[in-house]
Amino acid sequence: MLNILGIKIIIAIFYLIPLAIFGAIAFAYRPLALLMVVLLVITWLILKFVFLFVYPVLYLKTNGGPIKTIKHTINYFNAKLGHVILTGLFLFIISLVVGLFSAVIIPNNEFIALTWVIIIGIVVNFLINIALVLWTSLFLFKEY
Repeated sequence: MLNILGIKIIIAIFYLIPLAIFGAIAFAYRPLALLMVVLLVITWLILKFVFLFVYPVLYLKTNGGPIKTIKHTINYFNAKLGHVILTGLFLFIISLVVGLFSAVIIPNNEFIALTWVIIIGIVVNFLINIALVLWTSLFLFKEY
């Protein structure tokens, strides 16, 4: 449990450092604000790929704590860059397709005035999201 908390704190720090740097630059030089936002999004996307396999590494490879897990995750990213990027893109596409599918299938409350239909739609959407999160987690473990 403490390993997971430690990993979450370390990853949050990895995400907050670019936010602080790019935010300070954007605040100091307003004309560069849009460029800093773009660079921040790109940096966060790279970090998302770097830490994609952090939990499989934690549970299947290391027992040495969060710092050792982060190091092994970064090494895995560097060693298998193509595999990590393809896996991340595959998961993104599957999530996008399922999200679009659930948005089309489940009625929007602007078009339907029946409360019970809206509630059923919310429950179905919630169940689809749970299934998607579970599937992506199992897929990551399998791919590691």
